[in-house]
Amino acid sequence: IPIIVNKIPNQVVRIGEKFSISFSNSFSDPEGAPLTLNVTLADGSPLPSVFQYSTNSQKLEGTFTESSRY
Repeated sequence: IPIIVNKIPNQVVRIGEKFSISFSNSFSDPEGAPLTLNVTLADGSPLPSVFQYSTNSQKLEGTFTESSRY
């Protein structure tokens, strides 16, 4: 079972400013198995189009154009 190595703090983003959150050092498998991250909303639905997730860099990026809460 993967464990959290570095907690990801809550983020505050201003409308029109780009954000970037890295998950590359956030999780680990105690047995050393490689991990694959799947990024969804809390209810399992796909991310809104404002978010782009790169599996290669393990970064979540985007720019909000309107006020939102996720």
